[in-house]
Amino acid sequence: MWELVGSGGILAWIIMAAAVMATWIFFLKLLHFNRASIDLNDFMTGIVTVLKEQTIPEAITISNETPGPASHVVRVALLNSDKSREEMYQAVEIAALSELPRLERMMPFLATIAHLTPLLGLMGTILGMMDAYAAMMENAPMIHAGNLAEGIWKALITSALGLGVAIPTYAAYNLLVTRMTTILRDMEQATAQILDILHRRQKALQGGGHE
Repeated sequence: MWELVGSGGILAWIIMAAAVMATWIFFLKLLHFNRASIDLNDFMTGIVTVLKEQTIPEAITISNETPGPASHVVRVALLNSDKSREEMYQAVEIAALSELPRLERMMPFLATIAHLTPLLGLMGTILGMMDAYAAMMENAPMIHAGNLAEGIWKALITSALGLGVAIPTYAAYNLLVTRMTTILRDMEQATAQILDILHRRQKALQGGGHE
């Protein structure tokens, strides 16, 4: 394997280094998204059940013990539950915006690798063909296949490596984007639900009743 990569020259090694980096980023983000994913229905059901008993601190404790952006925005809303609906919404919006960069962190690097590696492979192909053409000119008019083999082999290796890295990297990127979109959707849904719950709870308390 390494002998094959070595035959592709410096660009082949650059492509392989990009493959290692892409693999590391993918598994790191996958672990992050797995930790950030929760069963939103179960989580919100628990929060609603606790709030019916009028125990905000207990609901905050549940949010603290639950990982992920959705639980974070719920916790922020609970911490601001004594404020107006507009103030709660603003606090939750700031919390949600702070979660977005964490979810997107290192994703652009993965997309860049997916787009650049086939271009690096193409550059390697061009350089390999240039080597083959130079060998042909040097040995003209007595040209043998062996004179061209090294350059052509280099061209094929870099092209194959570039595509071989780009295709799974792009698939991995799309998988992570799908996971991130699900997490963001859960966060938006949790935001809407908790604001509505706390607003109705405030109205009930102001009216002197219980939900």
